[in-house]
Amino acid sequence: MKVTQASRILAAAAGAAMVGATLIAGPSNAASPIQPGASYVALGSSYAAGAGVGPADPTDTGALCGRTLIAYPNLVAKALDLKITNVTCGGATTDNITTSPQNIRNHSINPQMEAVTREARLVTVTIGGNDVNYVGNLIAESCLADLATNPSSPTANMVKQYGACTPQSEQTVRNVLAQMEGKLSTMIKQIQAKAPLARIVLVDYPTVLPQNGQPCSLIPISGDRQKFLLEVARELSLSTKHAAQATGSDYIAASKDSRHHDACSKDPWMTGYMFAPRSAPMHPKETGHAAMAEAIIRQLATS
Repeated sequence: MKVTQASRILAAAAGAAMVGATLIAGPSNAASPIQPGASYVALGSSYAAGAGVGPADPTDTGALCGRTLIAYPNLVAKALDLKITNVTCGGATTDNITTSPQNIRNHSINPQMEAVTREARLVTVTIGGNDVNYVGNLIAESCLADLATNPSSPTANMVKQYGACTPQSEQTVRNVLAQMEGKLSTMIKQIQAKAPLARIVLVDYPTVLPQNGQPCSLIPISGDRQKFLLEVARELSLSTKHAAQATGSDYIAASKDSRHHDACSKDPWMTGYMFAPRSAPMHPKETGHAAMAEAIIRQLATS
């Protein structure tokens, strides 16, 4: 999500307050098993940082990035006894990984790629959602639907106050989506050049919206508007999958295996349009992070 829109809502929410993912591409370095104590670098956006779930990660100085200890990178590192360098950050785009500093509350955060060294043996990445304003649009569309039903809605009016009730245009999103596979492939190649012995695992975005496109209390978006947002989610996942295949990296399809755990499901791994303590709207819950971590751990052990 863009720093100027929905990330502010996540900050406000914080203040107010996938078992068996599918592997598609082959391992990037199957010949080099990852040993306890090995160097692990975690890259990505708020879906990797763990926005809203669990205790704050002490490496997140000033809580600028919203990293938490229950996020899947920290779960993987703990389970496998790896030495983690976690530079995931809420609001990050692919450019914030590769070339562009990320500006948060008058602080400049170096491109995440700087944390990748030749010593790395594992690199995980979840990125791309903020490039297409995915969560920002989910929140904005929910805000509009909420206002249409209840103009005095406290939640919708708070979102509106922060300027996050206006979706980014469909054409703008489609234009960025058309470039995503190339940008992700370039990013992976840069990681491979800096860490030639590392296993690189791309974890895509778990599913927020119900596949039937039917609104629920946590997803008030109309079926017509959900159709476009579901298309964006599918295209983002495909871009991630194809980039992994093109570079020989691992791809874990959290999007596929969380389909029956969307925000409207009986067993949700995702939050919906809600602003509450220990929660970030439209983000993985603790169960979602546990599922993604388990998928990574199992894959590393079996290939």
